[in-house]
Amino acid sequence: MTASSKALLTLWLHLDPVYEEALDAWYDYEHTDIVLGVPGVVGSRRFKSTKPYTPDQLRYLVFYEMADENVQLSAEFQAIVDAPTPWSRYLRTLYQMRRRTNYRCLCEVEKHPIESEAAILMIRSSVDSLQDYESGYDDLLRDSLEQPDARAAQIYQAVPNQFRIVNEDAAPPQTELLELYSFTHFDANRINDWIARRRMLIQQMSLPLNELSSDTFVPTIRPRRKRIGAMP
Repeated sequence: MTASSKALLTLWLHLDPVYEEALDAWYDYEHTDIVLGVPGVVGSRRFKSTKPYTPDQLRYLVFYEMADENVQLSAEFQAIVDAPTPWSRYLRTLYQMRRRTNYRCLCEVEKHPIESEAAILMIRSSVDSLQDYESGYDDLLRDSLEQPDARAAQIYQAVPNQFRIVNEDAAPPQTELLELYSFTHFDANRINDWIARRRMLIQQMSLPLNELSSDTFVPTIRPRRKRIGAMP
C-alpha cells in the first residue's frame, strides 16, 4: 500500500504454466500501464503461489492499489473491462478469473518500504460482527511487525459490488476480512511460525474469526507505481 491508497482490488487467476510468459508479457508491456492510467489507481503488484502447480489452484495473484473502494466502479476502470484490447481478448482465452474482490483498508502498519517485499501471506476469514473484531486487530498487526523478516501488515474488509467473483469458500462480502502480511525474505518456516503465533493470539484475544484460506505468494515483478505527472 502507499500513503494515497486506501483500497485493494485483488484478482486471483488460474493459468496453465505453459502460458505464464504470455501472461507476464501482456501485463508488462500493455495491461498494467493501461490500468495505472485510470484515475485513482496508484499501484500494481503481481505474485505467484509458492505451492506446486495443481489444476484447481489459484496460482496467480494481482493487486491494484486504489485511492478508495469506489475506483473499481468508475466508468474509466470499467471501460477497460468492457472494451478490451485485442491482446487482452486473447489473454482472456488463456486464463480463468477465479476470484475478484474489492477490499477497504481497516488498519495498516509498515516497517520497511514496499520495494523490499519478497513474500506475502494472505489469510481470508469471515467474522459475524466487525465490531467484535476491531478491539484486537491493532494488537495483532503490531505483534506481526516484531516477527523476523516482517515488512508490513494490513487488514481489509471486503466491499460488496456487482463485479465480485467468488468461489465455494467465499464469505458474504460484508463479513469477509483479509489479513495481508508482507516479508522482506521468503522463509516458509518463519511464515509458518507466524501463522501459529497468530492463531494463538486470536485465541487469547477471543477474536471471532473463521479462517477460510491461507496462502503464501512471492512477487513476480517489482511493484509498479503511477508515473509522476500521470493522470491523477
